[in-house]
Amino acid sequence: MIMKSRLILTVISIIIIVANKVPAQTSRTLYTPKNTPLTAWDRPELFSYPEKLYWSSYYAYHYPNATEINAPSTTSTYNCHSYAWNMIEGGPTCWIGLYSEDVEDIYWDDLSYTETTEQYASKISY
Repeated sequence: MIMKSRLILTVISIIIIVANKVPAQTSRTLYTPKNTPLTAWDRPELFSYPEKLYWSSYYAYHYPNATEINAPSTTSTYNCHSYAWNMIEGGPTCWIGLYSEDVEDIYWDDLSYTETTEQYASKISY
């Protein structure tokens, strides 16, 4: 019974530490180039500088042919969708699709972006 109690207290302590490390996030409304609203999230930076250096070295080791721009570039403040569709157009740093991947589809569904051939593409989605 004592071991079980210690385990429960340890798990509760870990949950409290993690919960305290992740500050509340606020939402913001963004608009696609076709003026369709979508919800994005402002996120605080959760990675320390040593953690960022660790991830830079991890990816350099596992992907030796890749080039990291502005190392260390690991961040928790925005994702690739925000960078490719929002920030590149002058929008704010934020996270698109944090709680729902369907939000990302809005850019395609309202025809802000459409599929084309590589010859005519100015942005690429994988």
